Amino acid sequence: MLGHKISSVTEAYFKNDQKLFKTKYMEAVEKLTLDKVKVKKVTTKEYDQIILDLKEKDERIEHMEQEQKQTETKVEKLEEMVTAVLEKQLK
Repeated sequence: MLGHKISSVTEAYFKNDQKLFKTKYMEAVEKLTLDKVKVKKVTTKEYDQIILDLKEKDERIEHMEQEQKQTETKVEKLEEMVTAVLEKQLK
């Protein structure tokens, strides 16, 4: 935003989507400059490794969430079975 400060109230309602901004900028950069501009994607090994690590962590989290749902389902079934057995014993 080129040094402009957004008030805290405005900032609360403003969703900052960096990927969208970058895409829109890359689409408009030729219209914004007088010189011929080529946009290059610049990365480093460290940046690429961080992105890879984040993707791996996201996959692990998703896997763990699926396992948790399965465990919760099993617990619910076990609770139903225990309740059924206890109800039979009380009759």
